[in-house]
Amino acid sequence: MTPFPSKQRDTSLNHFISLFITKILLLMTLNFLFILTSIPLFTIPISFSSMQKVIHGILSEKEQPSVFKAYFTAFKTDFLKSTILGIPFILILVGLGYASYYYYMNSTSVFFLGLSVFCILLLLLVYSVALMAFQMIPSVDLPIKSIVKNALILNFSFPMVSLICAIGSLAIVITGLWFFPYSTPLLLLIVFSFSSYFVSFIVYPVIQKNIIKR
Repeated sequence: MTPFPSKQRDTSLNHFISLFITKILLLMTLNFLFILTSIPLFTIPISFSSMQKVIHGILSEKEQPSVFKAYFTAFKTDFLKSTILGIPFILILVGLGYASYYYYMNSTSVFFLGLSVFCILLLLLVYSVALMAFQMIPSVDLPIKSIVKNALILNFSFPMVSLICAIGSLAIVITGLWFFPYSTPLLLLIVFSFSSYFVSFIVYPVIQKNIIKR
């Protein structure tokens, strides 16, 4: 038996598409703000967190302040927490990405190929935990330790949700980067905000039900 009736799945898909179409200009603006504020590189975590904050407002379908005001208010409020949490995640992900590539390129034996696969799986796990954690930063007032703890619990409690979000998010971003420079217009306009929208649409209701309402 599937977890949701087919009619409900169709409704969710229709809502995902219709909301994206109606908010596409806002998402384009958000994508530009994310790129602009990520230029110093160390601000990537807070830029991602601020983008999530605005997207949560879109998903709540309540009247929200302007995208600029909401984005930069979150940028200021969550800067320290996002940076402290985000930079270690980035370093770990970069390290795992390099390790998986290195072992694959030097896979003269099954052992090294296995190491490459292990690093890829570990990368997906860390990335999915990071996605869940950064969904919580702009949504709940919790210390960093509690955010990471809850992100781990939610990942293992909802493994399919975590896996779909991690693979889907990476697929969107990597596809955009893979076809660079031909994909430059899409990268500038929508790739990063669409990736965040995709993740938030799936994960944010889980956080609302299991973290915010509790």
